[in-house]
Amino acid sequence: MITRRNIEQANGVYTFTDRSNNIQLLRTATVASGAIITLRCQQNEVYQTTCQRNRQFSPALPINCRNPLSAPGIRPVAHNDRACPTLMFVVGHTFNNRMLELYRTCYNPQTVRAYFSDVTLHPKTILPTRPNVQFSTDQLITPAQAASYLTRNIFRTFRRIYGQNQQYIRNNRHVVINRGHLTASSDFLFGDQAAGTFKYLNVVPQFQSINDGNWKLIEEWIHTQIPNTSILNVRTGALGVLSLADSSPRRTLKQAYLAGRNQNPVPTWMYKIVRDANNLALHAFITYNNVFVGASPPAPANCRNPIPCPLNLTSTAAMGYTYCCDPATFTI
Repeated sequence: MITRRNIEQANGVYTFTDRSNNIQLLRTATVASGAIITLRCQQNEVYQTTCQRNRQFSPALPINCRNPLSAPGIRPVAHNDRACPTLMFVVGHTFNNRMLELYRTCYNPQTVRAYFSDVTLHPKTILPTRPNVQFSTDQLITPAQAASYLTRNIFRTFRRIYGQNQQYIRNNRHVVINRGHLTASSDFLFGDQAAGTFKYLNVVPQFQSINDGNWKLIEEWIHTQIPNTSILNVRTGALGVLSLADSSPRRTLKQAYLAGRNQNPVPTWMYKIVRDANNLALHAFITYNNVFVGASPPAPANCRNPIPCPLNLTSTAAMGYTYCCDPATFTI
């Protein structure tokens, strides 16, 4: 077992070589006896350590890079996923001209819109402290588009769309909408992998209380469902564009876009689909991304057959009205 201290102090990328002699990212803290793991740094700087029969590593951990590796990069990839109407990007580390995937995301840079992300979850019993990481645009969007997430800019945008007297966001200081991860940083064990989630292609405008409410409870619950000797595959996505009434006497419904013309939309719904290692759908969740409603909206068409939730969720707008759906019939 790699200890919490060694995980938190790692400043490179841990990999191992599989039975086909391919380099793979280490995703768990447990290492088999006799296994060799490699810490990869910049400029071909590498270190190896072996898990001995006495459950100790030789040489002992931690091993530190003199030239720490940079954050995970991105690469556009061809895809045939009908659910993705735009580009697909893989996020990961590249070694020997081979991208080692952490997760992938369906993202349109022109409209600053993330549709969904796919990630494979591995079992873990250690929850390390996350490093303080800046979000990266990966040169896909402009600094101005990235700045559309700033609290002061969201306040200005809501006044422009819904009128100077709008009551949705009361001032330019209180955070109401933040950058909601699709693939969560907590989906990964090592800091370099968690850092790869702090990318604008992996976030959508999500109401903070919902992100910290039922949505967080769902993410944490899913982590408890990962089999000890297997994996789960999770797709997290955003649907629709939220419409709110403006402050005019007619209360005209207008869509919420945070950047430019029809860019960076605030989604209406957020969803998660959980599948096992054989791609069998196990769970489906969909959460209403709107804190301004007084009652739960009807279940969306995607969730034709709502079912009892496997965890306790609070049914309020602030926490995020959530439906648990029959995973066999849930569609996107």
